[in-house]
Amino acid sequence: MLLHLDGDTSRFTGAYGYSDQPGTLALTGSLRPGGAGIDLVEDDQKGRETGRFELEIFRASRFGETSNPLPGCDNLAGEWLPMRGGKASPVSLHLDSELDPAYDQWQRLNDETAYILRRAMLEKDAVTFASLLRYPFFSERGLGVASVWKSPQEVVMHYKDIVLFPKEAIRNAVPHFLASGADQSTFMNRSVTIYQGKVIRVCEAACPVIPPLANY
Repeated sequence: MLLHLDGDTSRFTGAYGYSDQPGTLALTGSLRPGGAGIDLVEDDQKGRETGRFELEIFRASRFGETSNPLPGCDNLAGEWLPMRGGKASPVSLHLDSELDPAYDQWQRLNDETAYILRRAMLEKDAVTFASLLRYPFFSERGLGVASVWKSPQEVVMHYKDIVLFPKEAIRNAVPHFLASGADQSTFMNRSVTIYQGKVIRVCEAACPVIPPLANY
């Protein structure tokens, strides 16, 4: 979920998506009086209202103390309710990162790549996986053991040596609103780096930080 608060009007805009579905649903809403919570309405891609969120704000405290809460809404909890009746679903949200609007173009493109990549890895579709890469392509396993792959054919042949993620980790990965900077984004807890819509690196664990692509 991505949310933006207009401090002058106390109105929210944003969107959210499901890991196993392409695209996102639009969100609009407002801050409750006193900042106690947030009420949001979701619209589908045709502009129809399909559900709403009723969320409470749990403010962070220093050293576990509750008497002097810090400002902010890093943790939200409440319910999602279908617009036309039905069973409510519990919701718990935790701040992951803050996005810079200057990078919206690349973030959206990289989001689309991440969604297709996730599906390909779940289905062990090596051909589709290879088509999403920028060559030469880099993979790393263990403690900095790196490999360079020069063609899709090489990647398809060595797919099992490149994609080492447990299926549960792939299933839990969220391909929407990736943390982005300039023209590249990270996915799956920094294990995947996506540059201008193409995957440039996959690491067995979080990839080590490297200089921006333009600098090497």
